[in-house]
Amino acid sequence: MKIIETPSKPNGVVGIIYGCEGIGKTSLAAALDKPLFLDAEKGAHGFKVAKLDEEVTFENITKVMQELISDNNGYKTFVIDTMDAVEIKFLADFCATNKWDSIETPGYGKGYSMFGEEYAKFLDKCRDVAESGLNVIFVCHAEIKKFETPDERGSYDRWQLKLTKQNAPLVKQCADFIVFVNYKTNIVAADKKAGETKSHATGGRRWCYTSHTTAFDAKCRKFIDLPDECSLDDMVKKLPVALRNAVAEPDERPQPAQTNDAKDAEAKAKAALAAKRAKASAPTNERQADESVRPLVKKLHETAKAYNASEDKLFAKYNVKHTERYEAVTNIDDWTDAFIEWILAGFAKGKINL
Repeated sequence: MKIIETPSKPNGVVGIIYGCEGIGKTSLAAALDKPLFLDAEKGAHGFKVAKLDEEVTFENITKVMQELISDNNGYKTFVIDTMDAVEIKFLADFCATNKWDSIETPGYGKGYSMFGEEYAKFLDKCRDVAESGLNVIFVCHAEIKKFETPDERGSYDRWQLKLTKQNAPLVKQCADFIVFVNYKTNIVAADKKAGETKSHATGGRRWCYTSHTTAFDAKCRKFIDLPDECSLDDMVKKLPVALRNAVAEPDERPQPAQTNDAKDAEAKAKAALAAKRAKASAPTNERQADESVRPLVKKLHETAKAYNASEDKLFAKYNVKHTERYEAVTNIDDWTDAFIEWILAGFAKGKINL
């Protein structure tokens, strides 16, 4: 029996922002930390955000997400805008791959069931992206549908995700929070003394909800500190802060267990580094005198010395991550420039603890 301890904070979260068209869903998503948009609906053209330049197919988007898992390129939020537009494109791609004229070609309901299995794999990959450290945000349109209670005592209209009935429950289950955005309207009763015969509506302020009601789906897990309801302007300020506080910092995230091969490689790397350090004299380090040494490597040595950080411990702790992202090396001088820049940024932010 294998048992693991659940960390106090997740590496990243999956969330849904949904509502009617033009209400500000994309604006809310764009306000999150360092977003990368899959702009399937071309609704983010008015925002200064990074966007993927990829055709929306299962294969392309799965490949992109795998690349983000390996290296997030400095992004902190992956936004899919919108999920209903992506679903339509995935559906067309699925039919083309299977050489079907439509999703109904294999028979009533069979095509949708098969598509749902592929869509579930896509959602699993979204969860993998979140576990790698990025927040994943699904932007989606809402539509009003009739809802019937299980006891068959009645039915009523409610707002729901504008997705197929097979995929909508899967998307909701995948999410850690659901923010529903709608216009808050007040109904004013008719003033009979003034001769009014009908009630009328006032208001129309954009409002956000995170608690489920009979009128719409919404939720928020306890580790995400959001109010039950607030204005959209307030949510633009509150949501980024709530997500920062909800997820673990990179140094707090559990490291994957090392295999025996990885342990042997790390032991050899430590021995090689120790031998190299033993040959170098403290006052006149040959490494610094060698003009062939890369400038970033020299800067790393100087920075480590300034912070009283042992280079042996620095290499032992972070070379595993370098191996995962790039390749296995035997000493700190062979780290890639991109990785060294990441380490230097960690020193500057006070996140390198040895």
